[in-house]
Amino acid sequence: MKLRLILISAFVAAVAWAGSRAADSSGGTPSATTDGVTLLDSTGCRVSIRARDGGTINGGTLAMWYYDSVLGWTRSATSLDCTLEANKLIDGGAPTAQVCPDYQPMARFGRIAVEARNIVGADGGTPNGIGTDGGANVTPLTRVECWGPEIP
Repeated sequence: MKLRLILISAFVAAVAWAGSRAADSSGGTPSATTDGVTLLDSTGCRVSIRARDGGTINGGTLAMWYYDSVLGWTRSATSLDCTLEANKLIDGGAPTAQVCPDYQPMARFGRIAVEARNIVGADGGTPNGIGTDGGANVTPLTRVECWGPEIP
């Protein structure tokens, strides 16, 4: 029992001291060697998307991309894609942001980025439906965040 408590305390302390790194983008296909986030020392990553003008995110896909110096930017397996849900709020409404399940990178080198595909707003509009800016659509913002105990 005492050993279990010590292990749990050590885990909580490690998580508390873990750092993270993140990058926001417009959700286009990555092309620069600095796009996305480095996987160096990363033990987990998460991608998300949010409307920047009060609009909604009510469907679409976040596609994962991987980069290393030999392959360049390469589309990851479609099994890593995140399908965004429609009408996922308790009242059946559409949220202004959606967060995908966490990923655990096995190789801790290269970079990871996300591309927004076929993003739909609550009114069926593209990319984010009804805006508070007079009806004009504003490109949603995608985010990649990776964390780990070795990241400052």
